[in-house]
Amino acid sequence: MKITNGFTLAEILITLGIIGVVAAITLPSIISSCKKQVIKTGFKKAYSVISQAYNLAFTDLGYPTNCHYGDYGEGHQGSECPLLKEAVENRLQTVKICKGHIFSDGCVPEYTDQKSLGLGSGCYGMTRSELESHSTAYVLSDGLILFLYGTDTPSGIIGSPALIYADVNGRKGPNKWGHDVFGFKLVTATSDVPKIEPGSHCFVKEHGAYDIEDIIN
Repeated sequence: MKITNGFTLAEILITLGIIGVVAAITLPSIISSCKKQVIKTGFKKAYSVISQAYNLAFTDLGYPTNCHYGDYGEGHQGSECPLLKEAVENRLQTVKICKGHIFSDGCVPEYTDQKSLGLGSGCYGMTRSELESHSTAYVLSDGLILFLYGTDTPSGIIGSPALIYADVNGRKGPNKWGHDVFGFKLVTATSDVPKIEPGSHCFVKEHGAYDIEDIIN
């Protein structure tokens, strides 16, 4: 009589059960790691796109403008922000621009109102109402969404190019501050050309947000 070795049904079910348990334990970690990598890639791309647009704008203008977020002790400067804003817009590959009404006109998906996140009164331009009324948003050809700190200055500029925010995966979720939406600032030392850096005082992260340093590295 020929005897065929094989697995019994019970052994197969036990093996499948073990595989299922291992998968249940490891899959969430793998999925989380993949999501984080996607956000990191998007963040670095946004950083590069913004930096390049501003550097090209300075080249086009022929000099560094008096428009920056004075993190190095010089104070906030804005007399030439309208000029810089126009030069940057000319260097962005946009498919849609919203000057005001950035949410209602469909450029930017809805985010949590910053007031509910404990944002200080000095950063009123980050509240939803100010962003909606006094910000400019850019939807780029690759889906990246950029928008400016909400402000309506005496010069009539809608949105300050000294503070920039990026939704690094476009309209895809979760659409939360510090998860897929990040802030950048235009800073300068007294004698240096302004440059883009990640983060800003006027940016509050929602619970569970990524650490900027971890995203960059």
